[in-house]
Amino acid sequence: MTVTVLSGHGRYEDPWHDLAGTSHRVALLLAALGLAVEVRGLPKEALTHLDQTDLLVVNCAGNHLDPSFDGNDDAWADARAGLAAYLARGGPILALHGAGSAFADNPTWHGLIGPEWVDGVSFHPPIDLAQIEVRQAAHPIADGLSDFTVWDERYSNLKLHRAVEPYLVHTLDGVVQPLAWAHTEGASRIVYDALGHGLESYDSPMRARLLQREAQWCLGLPLTA
Repeated sequence: MTVTVLSGHGRYEDPWHDLAGTSHRVALLLAALGLAVEVRGLPKEALTHLDQTDLLVVNCAGNHLDPSFDGNDDAWADARAGLAAYLARGGPILALHGAGSAFADNPTWHGLIGPEWVDGVSFHPPIDLAQIEVRQAAHPIADGLSDFTVWDERYSNLKLHRAVEPYLVHTLDGVVQPLAWAHTEGASRIVYDALGHGLESYDSPMRARLLQREAQWCLGLPLTA
């Protein structure tokens, strides 16, 4: 099975994330499952050539400094159509970390994956060794996994465009904040996982295993114990 990792570029990158580095690490973890993995940058054409892709991993962000980079929104109409065609055939999506601020030109994106990072509302405390709670009963992806620590950002106050039942959460000032969930949209399996700010995130064995299980669920494969 073939996995395409979209590594944010241009209008879909930002100064705060090493998207090339984390995309490479994600690719290595998924290749360890025996999957054929390709990492792509994100010119307009990247989303119009998904015919051979069995899983699309979105490791992108939003360019808040120059949102018009690579042309205006109309110039990306074919890219939006390519993503829609991929979903129409039941293509699954694993959206990571900054994907909640990506594809602002696509009016269906945030409703598809669930979250939106809203400037001035959404935030995270300083990156640190974060305690992550796993809710095993929330989804098969989390079944059998235990709570873990990871050096990562803890996204908070994300705007949710759909009801979610998270299998990963963190608690900040007494408020439980959702971090990861899975659902289906038509025939497509969709996962959003807010972890993955930097390479250190994937140094956590439990976090790495979680990523692999998310990909396996998206593809309909048996989940690694």
